[in-house]
Amino acid sequence: MRSLLVHAAVVLVTAAMAAITAREALNVSREVAEARFQAVSGVLAERLNGQFASNLRAAGNIFAIYNIVDRLDADQFRRFVGSEAALSNGRAFVIAALRATSDSDERVNALARELKVENFAIRDMPAATESSFRFPAFFVWGRDAEKAKDMVGMDLAGLPQVRHMIVEASAGRRILAAPLDRQAADYFGVEYGVLLITPFSSEKSRLAGAILQIIDMANVSTELLTDSRFEGYGLQIDGVGMPESYGLSLVVRGDKLEPVDRNAWKPGDYMFQTTRMIGSGEWRMTLWAPAQFFPLDYSRPVAVVITWIIIGCLLLVIIGSQSRRAERIVEIVNRRTQALKDAHLELEEHYKLLQHLNQDLDDARRNAETANTAKSEFLATMSHELRTPLNAILGFSELLKNQSLGAIGDPRYVEYANDIHVSGAHLLQLINDILDLAKLEAGKTVIERSPLSLHEVGNRIISLLGQSAEEKGLELSLQVDPNLPPRIMGDSLRIRQILINLVTNAVKFTNHGSIRIAFTAIERADGPGWRMSVQDTGIGIPAEKLPTLFERFSQVDGARTRAFGGVGLGLAICRELSTRMGGAISVESKVGEGTTFWCDFPLIAVENDPEDSDMSMI
Repeated sequence: MRSLLVHAAVVLVTAAMAAITAREALNVSREVAEARFQAVSGVLAERLNGQFASNLRAAGNIFAIYNIVDRLDADQFRRFVGSEAALSNGRAFVIAALRATSDSDERVNALARELKVENFAIRDMPAATESSFRFPAFFVWGRDAEKAKDMVGMDLAGLPQVRHMIVEASAGRRILAAPLDRQAADYFGVEYGVLLITPFSSEKSRLAGAILQIIDMANVSTELLTDSRFEGYGLQIDGVGMPESYGLSLVVRGDKLEPVDRNAWKPGDYMFQTTRMIGSGEWRMTLWAPAQFFPLDYSRPVAVVITWIIIGCLLLVIIGSQSRRAERIVEIVNRRTQALKDAHLELEEHYKLLQHLNQDLDDARRNAETANTAKSEFLATMSHELRTPLNAILGFSELLKNQSLGAIGDPRYVEYANDIHVSGAHLLQLINDILDLAKLEAGKTVIERSPLSLHEVGNRIISLLGQSAEEKGLELSLQVDPNLPPRIMGDSLRIRQILINLVTNAVKFTNHGSIRIAFTAIERADGPGWRMSVQDTGIGIPAEKLPTLFERFSQVDGARTRAFGGVGLGLAICRELSTRMGGAISVESKVGEGTTFWCDFPLIAVENDPEDSDMSMI
């Protein structure tokens, strides 16, 4: 049952997604078709606008005409226009007309005779309305030469549209353009056209006038509409703010524009609207095309639906296989769950056993800690108790060796006394090391911090061990870095103890050469520091012995240890003391060349040292 519900849900979700995405794909196809229409419409609008812009540029050439109109006769005017492609292409007529009133009629007639305008006589149009001025055609160029000849002298102000545009153009001294209304189109013999009016003023005759260009849109369309993409397009041109009768409504048929009713587009047609400046007026161009001219691409929605059907089938197959696999997994999980329960019971038993073992280990650890504390206390107590009789033995052996109380007599007794003294001193050193180590383990060693002079510490060590080095012919020297402060904070006793151990070892294991004690300034990761080093030219330490050198009772060579003495506690004590003072000890050695031990400590300079103040006062 559950599997059937899942399969049904998959089918429903797949169907819903297919419907949603197919609708989106269909919207995309509509947008693509709309974009294609907008692109083609933009091309057509630009071509029409370019044609009208060319006509306006031609008006610049006509300016040259009316600037020299006083010096041209009618024949010259016609030849000039006919030879100027920008003036003649696409035009039915190009007319130079003068404004005439009752006061200027005689001047207009005189100018006509002077410029050889044939058959010029101002004539009114039939049924023309009465006007305060007339606008007779003076020079006329036309594709229809006979009609152009008949048009000379005709009062063009008898056409209401022409009169209205001439008045507006003359008043603002601006170029006007508008589609021809039906009356004007019939008079000029064009089915549909555009009127361009450019006003001018003659300086010589002091007469005002205008250049009229009658553009035949049928001839213009032949040049513009050669692209098959425009087939069936509708075009409506309206002058913004102009009467509706001035508008054009056309449709593309082949390579021509044919008139249609205004607002001929239908719901669902593609629409494109733009405004352009033609002369000094603003035109609104509306282009439309039936929806079937840009059919939708249904391949995308179909592909989307097929894709979702495939996805749904794959999901059903996957879910079916996963359901079967899930059943197998449930069976395996049930078996393993039972096994885990059994293992859990077994782990509980082991856990109880481990708890008992941990309790035993805690008891053993506490017992070991107690035994270790007792051992340390015992060693400290016994070492202290042993040093008292040992000091007495060393004292009496020193008296006997030096024969301080009188001559002993037999030289062998002096030698015996010397052996007693050397053995006692060795035993006392061993007891002192054990006592120091016990104190360190018990945590009873206190590290003090007080002002000290490294010069004094180094000189004291040279005084103590200089004789031993001199007896072996070794040079024992001290070097202090001038960058170090005169006095620093530290534990002078522990520093001397470390130095005594290191220098004693250097004297033991150096047969010739020198031993140098050095104090230098260094930079540590946590700030400024100083280094105490002991460098010798002794026998050296093998590289494999270096890692265990600072462990307790560690010795490099048993034979050499027996020859030089020691049990391997000195360096372990040095490491413990260095760590307690916040430092670290290291070693570098080459067999046959020598060894260098060094300890790095943090540098704490003494501030307001009373001893320095006393010295400055002296």
